[in-house]
Amino acid sequence: MKLRKLGAIAATAAISVSALAACSGPDKGHAPNASSGSDKTSSKSASGQRVTVADFDKLIASGPVASDAEIEKSPWAKAIKQKGKLDYGGVGTSPIFALTDVTTNRVTGFDAGIADLLAHYILGGSEADVAKHSSMTVMTPDTREPRLIDGSVDTVVATYSVTPERLEKVNFAGPYYSSGVSVLVKNSNNDIKSIDDLKGKKIAIQSGSTALKLVESKIPDAKQTLFDNNEACVTAVKQGQVDAYVQDEAMLLSAVAKSDGNIKVVGKPLTKDPYGIGLPKNKQDAVEFVNGFLKKIEQDGTWQKLWDATVGPFNTADAPKPPTIGDFGEAAKKK
Repeated sequence: MKLRKLGAIAATAAISVSALAACSGPDKGHAPNASSGSDKTSSKSASGQRVTVADFDKLIASGPVASDAEIEKSPWAKAIKQKGKLDYGGVGTSPIFALTDVTTNRVTGFDAGIADLLAHYILGGSEADVAKHSSMTVMTPDTREPRLIDGSVDTVVATYSVTPERLEKVNFAGPYYSSGVSVLVKNSNNDIKSIDDLKGKKIAIQSGSTALKLVESKIPDAKQTLFDNNEACVTAVKQGQVDAYVQDEAMLLSAVAKSDGNIKVVGKPLTKDPYGIGLPKNKQDAVEFVNGFLKKIEQDGTWQKLWDATVGPFNTADAPKPPTIGDFGEAAKKK
């Protein structure tokens, strides 16, 4: 199916997505006026249009609701139902995962949807109730564990990568989403569909990104150029200085969401970076309850509907299978 040109998107908020960390590499490039397992097929187009608040609330209200017996079994869920609101930590500046609508103050996106669906699962209610059943506190990477530990929030849903260090301090349900290293190209480029098509191509790499090791191992004959930051790499693709940019999918999708429709993400993520739902360390019942919630929204199709409404408009691939609940990969093994 031919890819349509991505529509323009008016998301001007700054992106707050966690970047991958690590190494150095070949020749260092300078961005021209910079301001700020593979799949070789794409079966759908990306529209580039964010979900409306009305459609988002309708989707949330269509989600499953826990039985009284399920609530009763979890003191964590029972306490939330008694107070009538889920307090969660998140971000409000990511067009893909959680962006605050300046008109309605409603937060929409994949992470926001997971949090709202969880609130609806506990509290029920109609479409008119979903906005008042959750309250988001803006988090930074440094405040997520402290706020869970001191009880300021019930949970954290904020592109929260699971690491051995974090597992020492808090619990995680999920994973509910898996990011990973992906490929960004010009929207007009139909030759590059996955990492397999990057042999001999010019590739932008952000200085300090772990993507460099992947490129060196998978495509050693690629012509790598390092740039100082994410924006410089994206600009290099737009202006044709390089053929592609290899970086974490979450960062690339956010770049697409605030672009003028001239770039796209192709193929499936090449690595796995599971995102978990942060929960207090001493509340195993919360982990079991939230995992049960995730299983339900995956089985009844709600998870895919949320992906289609929030991530899908900026991704040329079909919705992936949800990650296996309880499988945090190497992070869990090193616990």
